[in-house]
Amino acid sequence: NQKAWAALSARGLTDGGVYALGSGMVEPTSWRSHGAALLVRNGIRLTAPELLTGLPVAGRGLGAVIDGWTIPVSVCSWHAPTAASSGPMVKMQGYQGFIDWIVRQEHATVVGFDSNHWEEHSNLDPEPGPGPEHGWSLEYEFFGPNPPHQLRDAFRDYLLQHPDAWEALPKPE
Repeated sequence: NQKAWAALSARGLTDGGVYALGSGMVEPTSWRSHGAALLVRNGIRLTAPELLTGLPVAGRGLGAVIDGWTIPVSVCSWHAPTAASSGPMVKMQGYQGFIDWIVRQEHATVVGFDSNHWEEHSNLDPEPGPGPEHGWSLEYEFFGPNPPHQLRDAFRDYLLQHPDAWEALPKPE
């Protein structure tokens, strides 16, 4: 939120970064408004910041390109809507906007987001989800064996290579 961005800025932690509500990209609707941010360090800069379009709440997804590396890298931060407060249709609208951004990228791409998916669906071997008639189908597709994007799940890859770490995680009952 704006207060957090101001606190980070006062400590010099936002240099080179971008914040959806602090850059004029989206006007906050209240003092409690939240927006996505991308932070960088060590002299790295971001170029071409853009809001993810098609999201249920403007400013909750933000993409940019890392400038100054040997290859360009697209980066994105997205906050998935909570289905508990918004319902599955709104959450799936968010996934669609997120996927639409990902598939348009022409560079190597790194995304970070809180999906809440692992909490309920902790399976290292993704299984096909329910069909399109199911209210959660796009989320299942995103994490399934044939996702609508070319990304890999770094956390899943790590756990596949470190079975002891996988076993140590609490499992849903």
